[in-house]
Amino acid sequence: MLCCHATPVSNEDVILPGTEPAELERALVNVETTAVAAGHVHLQWLRRVNGKLWFCVGSVGLVYEARQPVDPVPFLPWSEYAIVTDDLEISFRRVPFDVEELIAAANAADFPHLDHWAATWQR
Repeated sequence: MLCCHATPVSNEDVILPGTEPAELERALVNVETTAVAAGHVHLQWLRRVNGKLWFCVGSVGLVYEARQPVDPVPFLPWSEYAIVTDDLEISFRRVPFDVEELIAAANAADFPHLDHWAATWQR
């Protein structure tokens, strides 16, 4: 399994569940593995591409369900991650958290720009 932020060739490329297969294939050029674990788009999803698994694990702290990562939407009150076994069994997990408790902890730690961040959480 290869782990990367966005794609094996870029930290910035945006790959979504509906991305054209040809674009995924370009991102997999010279990748000699059976699975790619990525993030960057803050969504959980799984696809097969030419016999390889490509999945996004989600986001531990900034989950959103937008069509494009730049769409203005509130962050959702849970963390997402994936558990992957040696046999490449992939289980997506979601763990809720208390947004008010998070904001209180950030306030106590003098988190910069807290007003902006607090306004972005779905309550």
